[in-house]
Amino acid sequence: MIVKDNMPLETVEQDGFKLFVKMCSRYKIFSRRTLTRMLDGKYEILRDRIKQKFTTMKFCSLTCDAWTDSNTTKSYLGLTVHYRHESKPAKIISTNVGVVPLEGSHTGPYLASVIEETCETWGIQKTKVNCPFL
Repeated sequence: MIVKDNMPLETVEQDGFKLFVKMCSRYKIFSRRTLTRMLDGKYEILRDRIKQKFTTMKFCSLTCDAWTDSNTTKSYLGLTVHYRHESKPAKIISTNVGVVPLEGSHTGPYLASVIEETCETWGIQKTKVNCPFL
C-alpha cells in the first residue's frame, strides 16, 4: 500500500494508520526503519533483474528530461531506457533508470557525462544505444 500509492514512509507511524491496521487486520505494522530496509532489499533485487535484461537487449534508445524543483531550486535529470523485448509478440519496454541531481550549468558536455555515468551504472553499453553519446 505504501509503495503502490506512493505514500511517505512516515505513514506507518501515524496514529490513524496504526488504528486502521489494528481494526481491519491482524497484521503487525513495520517501523519506518524496517520498511526502509525491506524496500532497499527489494530495490536491489529488481535492479539486478533489470541490469540482467539490459545485457540481453540488442539495441535501445534513451530519453531524458531535466527540470528544476521550484521549491528547492535543485535540478534533476531523469533517464529512461526503451528497448524491444523479444517476447511473442514483441513489445517495447520502457524503464526509468534514475533521477540524478545535477550540479552547475546544464551544458551539453555535462549532461552527456551524467547520462554516460548513469548508463555505466546500469551496465548499458554505448554500442547498444541507437544514438551514441557524443
